[in-house]
Amino acid sequence: MGATLAGLVLALVAVRFGQLAPSDVARLVVVEDRTVDGVIARQVAEAAGGVIVGGEEDGSGRFLVMLLDAPSAKIRAFPSPAAPYFAINPSGESVAYWRLVPAEDPVRMAELVAADLRSGEVQPLSGPTMLPAGGRLVWPLPGNLVFALSRPLPDGQFGVLWRLDIATGRSVCLLSKTAAAGPGMVCRGASPDTVVFADSSGALSVPITGAESSPTDLWAALYPRPGSRSWLILEPRVTLGGEASGAQLHFAGTDAAWAPGGEACLVAGGGKLFAAPADLSFARKLLGWRSVPREFTCPLWKENLGEAVVGAWGPSPAIHLFSLGTETIEVSVFFPGSLAPQPGAKVWVARNFLFDAKGALVKPDWPTLKACLVVRWAMPEGDGVRVRCENYGLEPGVIDRLAAPDAQPADFSELATTRAGKKTVWLRRWSLPARTDLRAWVDGLPVLGTLGEVTVELRRLDAP
Repeated sequence: MGATLAGLVLALVAVRFGQLAPSDVARLVVVEDRTVDGVIARQVAEAAGGVIVGGEEDGSGRFLVMLLDAPSAKIRAFPSPAAPYFAINPSGESVAYWRLVPAEDPVRMAELVAADLRSGEVQPLSGPTMLPAGGRLVWPLPGNLVFALSRPLPDGQFGVLWRLDIATGRSVCLLSKTAAAGPGMVCRGASPDTVVFADSSGALSVPITGAESSPTDLWAALYPRPGSRSWLILEPRVTLGGEASGAQLHFAGTDAAWAPGGEACLVAGGGKLFAAPADLSFARKLLGWRSVPREFTCPLWKENLGEAVVGAWGPSPAIHLFSLGTETIEVSVFFPGSLAPQPGAKVWVARNFLFDAKGALVKPDWPTLKACLVVRWAMPEGDGVRVRCENYGLEPGVIDRLAAPDAQPADFSELATTRAGKKTVWLRRWSLPARTDLRAWVDGLPVLGTLGEVTVELRRLDAP
């Protein structure tokens, strides 16, 4: 047992923070999934003490702004939110949101307040104002909040973007339109003294000093790659803009989030959640969820790399706080005869194979293909060769396709720690018998191999 644990510890050292390689992205899975049910997510961001979520309560439509302790999914709800949006101050220690003000007027009234994330104390920042819709906001500088809200101006125009000076509680119009329009959105700009405002007419870079605005690329503002001059574009296909343009995935995205170091990204699209390396050379569908969530929204890849958050609309709304890890699947294959495949050779596992007129192997019957593996080592055994292979393809679900039906795990082991009553499993390893109706083939070998044991290892990305 001691030798096993020593081996596990050595394996844990292999992946460290900030070293997520494309080969790791190709094996990503959800290793732990905790949910906060009944919440429709509209905005998610990381802050001191956890994750801030803005949204709506499913069924009632009541707005929510809350702090989630990601490891435990413990909730601290902020009182009386009037909109599902918030802004975190530059230090990450306070959150501003719209708090409902009781009024007889049928139009919703609200005031901006700031809540200290450590003490929970709430301080008003502005007086009451009408909040019919919208209300997105950002906190780019310690002394200034910027919010998107349509208000009539004395000259007959409509102010759509405002700066709140926190010290005085005074609001200044940064951008106006000639006619009333629907609620716009605002997000951070390329520097702390600029924001990006967008509505149906396009996107503008707006200095919070009140200087003249200029057209800008909304995709660059929404999904900038950390430490780079490139960004994600989600429609009509997921691709890269800026200095790294050219790569493209085969589907359109609905939302996305970069890893903290920019080496990979999470992309929601087609009702699924994918992980892709920074060059978008492939996309790996994430599996391992507690249920079967669909229609993902508001993904967030946290700073510690091994944890992430995402909202899901179906089958019922929920917030998923999940841990990411790599899935390594090793398969033992026995080939009769003396010919041994070389390390790195591809091994195709299928149920049926095609032969030529002379009975020689040609290729797998591709519709029956179950997995693509790669040879790690081979050694003589009895009247043949024992080959150790590892999963190579991008498609998840290899375990279900290779393991025998109703197979029970054997040789189970794990490495875990317990802190403040919470157990964290860093690594799990177990083995399963393989299906007996499958065979393995390596191009150039005249025989088919039989599958033996399937060994699975799940290792969290943030393992120490």
